[in-house]
Amino acid sequence: MILLLWNHAWAEPAPPVALLSPTGKTNTLTESSTATPSNEAPATFNYEHVELEAINGNPESALEQLNKHLSAHPDDARAAYSKGLILMQLKRVDEAERWFKMMQSNFPNVTHSYNALAVIYSGRGDLLSAQSVLEALLRLQPQQQTARLNLAKIYLRLAQENYSKALKADPKNDKIARTLTALKALQ
Repeated sequence: MILLLWNHAWAEPAPPVALLSPTGKTNTLTESSTATPSNEAPATFNYEHVELEAINGNPESALEQLNKHLSAHPDDARAAYSKGLILMQLKRVDEAERWFKMMQSNFPNVTHSYNALAVIYSGRGDLLSAQSVLEALLRLQPQQQTARLNLAKIYLRLAQENYSKALKADPKNDKIARTLTALKALQ
């Protein structure tokens, strides 16, 4: 999952973090926010090198480089987002969650953090929180296709959970069983 997040975060055209599918497109970091996100890498910072280092098995070193860079450039949204991804990769999910929430506050119109939070919540099985964060993202950017598709998949999983519970309560109900089978086929 982390590799999927890296591969699509700042690609051109730039789809946001994919919760369940890499389909869809969004704006790049030219959107306004309360902080001014840095769209261009400082001459001395190589994002691609740091991201490849994390992907290729040295996330601790990549995190160290990002921390050093962010101490000098706290308004760098791409570096901030990359740090959150590395925290996820290191299985420091609670810290990543706090980091992405901070990004929502500091860069409210940079949608990557919303999708990343949805990934975290979905991974925990907290589908209602994933739903909530995706709905918040869609209020900010109604055209955000990946968030819309991810939200549909969350709704599908919630429906499956509820139909499973209904079938447990009424195991002989063929209509519920058929509906549950149809929902599972959609996944």
